Amino acid sequence: QLIAALAMIIVAVWLLARARSIWFAVTPAVLMAVTTLTALVMKFRRYLAPSGSGHFIRESKMPLAIAVCVLVALSICVLVIALRKIVQLRAAAAPTRA
Repeated sequence: QLIAALAMIIVAVWLLARARSIWFAVTPAVLMAVTTLTALVMKFRRYLAPSGSGHFIRESKMPLAIAVCVLVALSICVLVIALRKIVQLRAAAAPTRA
């Protein structure tokens, strides 16, 4: 789901660059991204060690916790890059006033 959401966001940027409507791709992409990232954060909370154990993450769940962190970080990077590009394309398409 996360890959599909990110792919739809990239398609939306591509469509916007070609002066096409993007809302049919952006709306489900945002919903899927929010849902999936929320699920990842909730899953990460399960990997936290109990307080007083001396560890931040349960030792047996360390690889999964690292994978979740990497997925969330990379997803946020893609989203930020896409949003910057959308703002850039919108600004370029805006009519200038004389």
